Amino acid sequence: MEVFRECVFVFLLFFSYSTLGYLAEIIFCSIREKKLIFNRGFLLGPYLPIYGVGAFVIIYWLNRYQDDIVALFVMGAVVCSLVEYFTSLIMEKIFKIRWWDYSHMKFNLNGRICLFNSFLFGLGSIIVLKFINPFYVGLLMGLSNRILLFIGVFFFVIFFLDVITSIIVLVQLKLNTNMFMNRDATSEVKRMVHSTLQNHTFFIRRVLRAFPMITIINDEKVKEFNDYLEKLRRERKSRK
Repeated sequence: MEVFRECVFVFLLFFSYSTLGYLAEIIFCSIREKKLIFNRGFLLGPYLPIYGVGAFVIIYWLNRYQDDIVALFVMGAVVCSLVEYFTSLIMEKIFKIRWWDYSHMKFNLNGRICLFNSFLFGLGSIIVLKFINPFYVGLLMGLSNRILLFIGVFFFVIFFLDVITSIIVLVQLKLNTNMFMNRDATSEVKRMVHSTLQNHTFFIRRVLRAFPMITIINDEKVKEFNDYLEKLRRERKSRK
């Protein structure tokens, strides 16, 4: 029972920080864009797993630096930047899509990470370990096994179904892209993509809104595909 409680405890930490990361990102993006931004990440729910992973690493690997603010800041910036870099790389390899690009930012590395974000990661590491996590862990520890189990299972089912649904949609988008790259059938693929993106699947339209800088990786045919996506974005914007 203790092992199961620990697993539920770890998941709730991951899920909670994924949600906090989502809230922090929409606040930051809304301030930057000067309008409310709600669509962040490729999952449907209000959570960003990359923040949950980053927080998990901070809590379990960097707690040794808790009493050394400078070391915690530096290690948090480095470790979280590595998480962001390899998340970008892995997702690009899987889906053939560049989900975010910091090439326009100063001191970036391959457009996957940038110095400004690394600074925020370092600052966030201090806030998480020194303030948020002690309070949140105390809150969870005060719950009975039954309540903790109920909350954990409830959110795990929601999260699991969300991940499965979103991956199915993204795989469909990947298949569409591969068809476009490997076949000289532009008109056919354009018709299929137009139907999928604009008339058929709400989820893919949401992904495009969540990642406005999304690009498909590869050659000249893919450039035409990207131009077509940009045309769809302009059409949607003109209708608002």
